[in-house]
Amino acid sequence: MCEGLIGTLAHAEWQDLSARWIETSMTTAEIAAYIGAAAWLPQIATWLYRRFVRPLITIVPDKYAEVGFTSYGPIFNVRMAFSSERKDVIIDGFEILLEHEDGDTRTVRWAGLTRITLGTVKSSAAIRRQLL
Repeated sequence: MCEGLIGTLAHAEWQDLSARWIETSMTTAEIAAYIGAAAWLPQIATWLYRRFVRPLITIVPDKYAEVGFTSYGPIFNVRMAFSSERKDVIIDGFEILLEHEDGDTRTVRWAGLTRITLGTVKSSAAIRRQLL
């Protein structure tokens, strides 16, 4: 009995609100305000995408890097690990900007990266089948 009374009151209030909404007409300023507020929706969607969907990449470098010169030219070796949160990611390019204390700067670009899969355990029979 009580639920029916609450449902009736809610329905009556809703009818009263909808009747008042139909009776009042929007002014030009109110229409412009709604359009202006709606103009923010693409920007807010972009913020949400970057916050919750776009992957977050963390780079963990080694403490020291190796810089040298070989018969093939200058080398720069640094061990590092990449960690991705929220989503898998493929890194197809990487560059580091090196700056000397004298002000000279160099940009080092990696031409290719190798993917290493860890944690995959295969039987010896599966490895033989893969090699054949």
